[in-house]
Amino acid sequence: GPFTKLVLGATVVMDVVVVSAFSVTLLVAENLVEEEADGGSIAASVLAVLGLALLGGALVGVLLRTVIEHTPSDVWVGLLVLGVAAVAAVLAPLMTEWAEDELGLHIEIDSLLIAMIAGVIVANWTSRPERFAGLLERMVPYVYVVFFTLTGLGLHLDALVAAAGAAAVLWIARLAGIFSGSTAAMHLVSEPDVVRRVA
Repeated sequence: GPFTKLVLGATVVMDVVVVSAFSVTLLVAENLVEEEADGGSIAASVLAVLGLALLGGALVGVLLRTVIEHTPSDVWVGLLVLGVAAVAAVLAPLMTEWAEDELGLHIEIDSLLIAMIAGVIVANWTSRPERFAGLLERMVPYVYVVFFTLTGLGLHLDALVAAAGAAAVLWIARLAGIFSGSTAAMHLVSEPDVVRRVA
């Protein structure tokens, strides 16, 4: 229904903002640690990250759209989608290397950001977005196996224990932010009480 669509839409937008903000924040923090960094180089780095990610996302999105609209067999579409996903993974380090060699900027392009931009293009500017969504739904279990295995490899329990206090503070702050943000949003748009309680 409309409420579910609203929540899912807001979640996707939030994910795009979070991934973008994380990339920018990480970049700014790395530049601030360097002694020779100045405001101009930080701004150039941020613009380069966002610009190259948009360019990569547009390229991958157009490739995906072409595959979805012009490939009759779902099996071939699935294989080609995997190939295009590999393009997104390869583009990120290539763009990072190009920025360092040609622009003299030490930045890191996130392949996740490229993929998210490509997904937005496919969802909004493709004649058959439901075909892409269905294929992804069928492929998700296999991708999750790899994704969560890699996530598990990166989870170091000793680091988690060392940062437990800070993590608890962040968890409480996030919970308070979600609660107050949801409450304020529901009041602003004058949603009925039943919707406010669900939110």
